[in-house]
Amino acid sequence: MIHPDSLASDRLRITVEYKETGADPLIELAFDYGPSRTSATSKGIQGEPDWRVVTLTAVRQNGDAWGDCLDTFTYSVRDAEVRLFIIADIGPIGDANLDGNVNSSDLQTVTSNTGRSGDLDVEEGDVNQDGVVNSDDASIVTGSLPSDEGTCEL
Repeated sequence: MIHPDSLASDRLRITVEYKETGADPLIELAFDYGPSRTSATSKGIQGEPDWRVVTLTAVRQNGDAWGDCLDTFTYSVRDAEVRLFIIADIGPIGDANLDGNVNSSDLQTVTSNTGRSGDLDVEEGDVNQDGVVNSDDASIVTGSLPSDEGTCEL
């Protein structure tokens, strides 16, 4: 179970850094009733050839928890050494670059990646984490922009 304060978060991310230690390594992460990932989607950590990182980001739909009333998740590890395990609020929906603000640079991230699909991260423009960067993501970003963003004075 994730801390009840997480219910105030729009998006949560699990980050696991690990290295393989056996013949059949596996990391599995899943939010109950929500997204999941395995070590198959992990990425190498630059400058550390033995270490990998896997992330799982969940976007709350209509403020609903991923579980019965509280956020719950499943975490499994086999034949791997884990050195980092973090669950964190990664800011408002629409913040593609994770700087804590929704602004035109987030819209640029979505625009630059429109049409991509697959196992994408928020930072690749898939702000709603549905596996495709499209007009839905652009609508989320534009709907989350501050009211004065993008306006100009004449």
